[in-house]
Amino acid sequence: MADSVVTFLLQYLPRLLADEANLLHGVTGEVESLRRELNLINIFLQNSQGKRNEHGIVKEVVRQIRDAAYEAEDVIDMFIINAAEQRMRNRIWKLLHCFNEVNTLHVVANKIEGINKQINQIFDNFNKYGIEGAEASGDAAAEDQLSRRRQEEEDQLRRRRREVADDDVVGFVDDSAILVRQLIEGSSKLDVISIIGMGGLGKTTLAKKIYNNDRVRSHFSFRWWVNVSQDFSPIELLLEILQSQLSKSDREELTKTLEVMSKDELKIEYLVKKLFEYLQAGERPYLIVMDDIWETKVWDVLRSAFPDNSNGSRILITSRIKDVASHASLTPRDPYHLPFIDKEDSWKLFRKKVFRGEECPQELKIMGRRIAEGCGGLPLAIVVLGGVLANQEKTLRIWSKVIDDVNWYLNTEKTKICKDILALSYTHLSRHLKPCFLYFGVFPEDFEIPMRRLVRLWIVEGFIKNTGKRRTEDVAEDYLEELIDRSLIQVASRRKNGRVKACRIHDLLRDLCISESAEEKFLGVLTNDNLLSANKFRRLSIQGNSFDLYTSNPSDTTCARSLFCFDRGEREFNQKPRKWIEENFKLLKVLDLERVYKPQLPEYLGKMYHLRYLGLRWTHLDTLPPSVGKLAYLETLDVKHTYIKSLPNSIWKMKHLRHLYLNRTRLDMPVEKTSISLTRLQTLCGIFVDKKSPVKNGLDRLINLRKLDLTFHLGSVEELNEWIASLEGLESLSLRSQDRDGRISKLELKPLSSLENLTDLYLLGDLPALQNDYFPHSIIVLTLSVSKLENDPMPILAKLSNLSVLELLADSYTGKEMVSPSGGFPKLCILKLWMLKNLETWTVEEGATPDLKELEIRSCPKLKELPDQSSNLWASRKIVLTAMPNEFIENVQAKHPNSLIINDQQAPL
Repeated sequence: MADSVVTFLLQYLPRLLADEANLLHGVTGEVESLRRELNLINIFLQNSQGKRNEHGIVKEVVRQIRDAAYEAEDVIDMFIINAAEQRMRNRIWKLLHCFNEVNTLHVVANKIEGINKQINQIFDNFNKYGIEGAEASGDAAAEDQLSRRRQEEEDQLRRRRREVADDDVVGFVDDSAILVRQLIEGSSKLDVISIIGMGGLGKTTLAKKIYNNDRVRSHFSFRWWVNVSQDFSPIELLLEILQSQLSKSDREELTKTLEVMSKDELKIEYLVKKLFEYLQAGERPYLIVMDDIWETKVWDVLRSAFPDNSNGSRILITSRIKDVASHASLTPRDPYHLPFIDKEDSWKLFRKKVFRGEECPQELKIMGRRIAEGCGGLPLAIVVLGGVLANQEKTLRIWSKVIDDVNWYLNTEKTKICKDILALSYTHLSRHLKPCFLYFGVFPEDFEIPMRRLVRLWIVEGFIKNTGKRRTEDVAEDYLEELIDRSLIQVASRRKNGRVKACRIHDLLRDLCISESAEEKFLGVLTNDNLLSANKFRRLSIQGNSFDLYTSNPSDTTCARSLFCFDRGEREFNQKPRKWIEENFKLLKVLDLERVYKPQLPEYLGKMYHLRYLGLRWTHLDTLPPSVGKLAYLETLDVKHTYIKSLPNSIWKMKHLRHLYLNRTRLDMPVEKTSISLTRLQTLCGIFVDKKSPVKNGLDRLINLRKLDLTFHLGSVEELNEWIASLEGLESLSLRSQDRDGRISKLELKPLSSLENLTDLYLLGDLPALQNDYFPHSIIVLTLSVSKLENDPMPILAKLSNLSVLELLADSYTGKEMVSPSGGFPKLCILKLWMLKNLETWTVEEGATPDLKELEIRSCPKLKELPDQSSNLWASRKIVLTAMPNEFIENVQAKHPNSLIINDQQAPL
């Protein structure tokens, strides 16, 4: 991970020189010199990208760069801690120990100078071993040699993949039928059909099945299958297609013509023209399959070779990358995302590979199904593991060993093809995405990872590039979406506004993250079954129920920057673990103990000078050490779902804090009202406000909030209204009018129309009668609960031009009639009507809710029927009915047979 370390330091050092000038006054020159050296190193790393696996010397040099960069970060960060501690001593102590301070500066200056010499030595080695000429500068002969070697390795991998895939077609019945229809039916215009999905999912197998389909064979007069590699050669690819169709004399003429052309661009242009002419001459439609495309440039180069003969010709593309498929699309149709196969097809495929037509013994069926399911629906894994077991004794004794650790068997030498195929996606990632992907190894198997937690961690780890005016959170979300589009990460759930809420990673890809991370010292994962040494890892993730084993481990963890603990044992941390953290993790940036049971934190916590992220959600803690307020650089403090009801006053002085997640916690007023430094806070969630924690001279100083989640109980809300109205950058607002016993009261909320950036709004409590412009037109998601509106809110809400999700929950409206006016709700996609006890009739006028995709009605017992004024209103819509009368459900089913109706009577209210 030399790339990410160097990139981080290049961003970190200038900021450090600015923020800690008084601490670094004695070594500023050395730090600046280090920055210049790192700039040169960064150029080398860019030039050597993609050449490290092929050239052992380059790989070794990169390793040395990584270690030097790590050492530089350690030296500087440790010096800052020592200098900060010295600064806190009183003046007399400083005078008595001034010699020690000078000596410390001298030692650190020497260390940084030593690191600079190391880097210079690395540069000297470039020429000594011929790296700069042969590798970094792009020598043509060396590049050709490397390209041939990569091509040979990729061809070998493709052959091995065909060996385990082509003869094992199981499932894909529905997928094949859908795609065959898209190829044969539809427009006569040229069209591109795309299949995307994770490596090993069966895209090539499915494409082969379609390619050899009888209807496809008879429909297309010309069919050609093209294997596209990562090292794409357009000349070779075009020649391969043409030469297969031309006569011997035409092939010879083509070869002679190309020999006289000196530039590749001219050859490509000529071959594209020849293929275009050949395909255009055909009267019947043609089909070209381009398998395993990695770059958009493939389509850019080849697009002109495919004429549109208006005869239904098609291009079929397979790729792991959504952007590649979307780039080639000629219609608004989304690429076909191939899903993981289900449990039944997993068992069929496993049985076919293991028993090869023979019957599976009854005593092995249950265990066999469990082994097949352990492959996570990935056909490649099932086929590979099945091939291994086919050649072994088929007994419960053998299979019981496999079932305990399916992933281990899939990563042995015999099954290395799994890792090799999946690793292609990793090696193809850009520099900035690789550390983000490896970070998924931090989390245990089958763990649903909240997007916001992941994004906050990436940011404090320094993985996100500075991009000028764009917020780092938005850039980080883009990184995640790119990993999703590359079929490396799966979406577990999405928010109402369509953004990712939680994600997960397939077990085999997680194993890839862990193995690559261990080699790079990026991350060490410690489990009950894995007692590996934690020496020198930059990040540690302790998983399982054996935290105590690692607290007594003598490994050197002093360089660790992040500590995660997923220990789920319900026992309090004793003195030993607390002391272990105190003694071994002085340089931590991340301490994440979410769901660890009562991890009583040491007072030493306040001395973790570099800590940026403290995650304590679901820990059952009821107090925090007062020293938490001394964490000068803390950016995220998360104590949501704990018993912590108050925070120390020093929280107001944490000028770098950006995200604060609480648990209906009261923020006591600062002792010195003028000392509030909490100016960078963007997220404030779970705060409780009453007369003891007034808004004036405290909360009203927090004017840069983007997300506010607040429960209040006040006799007067005038100050609260004024504060909220001043939050011009607010994007998400949740307000609850409740006391500490949960009793709901009036919101007494003034119009929010001045909040022009507000997109998400949740309100719990009595609302006054709605008026025009009560809500800003920027609102995308609106939820009202216990609003007790007596007048129909629809005419007002229908004017919100950007509203996409509307939830009217329990007693939000108490009337009997509701009308969605004509032309209203132009962008509404999801509508939920819950527990509107008095609602009897609902009318939707012509032209209202034109984009509605999903309707959910729950516990509205008096509602007689769905609106049917518009004949197409509910066609192909998803309708979820929960706790509704049977008569109502039967009426809906009879009147709207083309809708997807879900009768979810068992769902909780």
